[in-house]
Amino acid sequence: MMNEEDERLQCCSCGGLFTFTADQKRYYRERGFANKPKRCLRCRRLRNDGVLVDEILSERELLLELCKAVTELRLYIEKELQTLRQLVVRE
Repeated sequence: MMNEEDERLQCCSCGGLFTFTADQKRYYRERGFANKPKRCLRCRRLRNDGVLVDEILSERELLLELCKAVTELRLYIEKELQTLRQLVVRE
């Protein structure tokens, strides 16, 4: 019996890292699967449910878009507050 260890793999759909455990490796070998999994559990489930993972923003892309929106909103609010302060000082 081979001494198998857990292995970290990168998901081809979302780019995240996931663990391919020693137990999973044994399962794959016993069933005759030649290749390692290419997707994390979340992306495998989405794919099996018929969701096109390529059409879904990865979590990183979504987080970056959210951060960008929050930053833009913060800058807008700061600009508006500055304008209001200037109006109050003039009165």
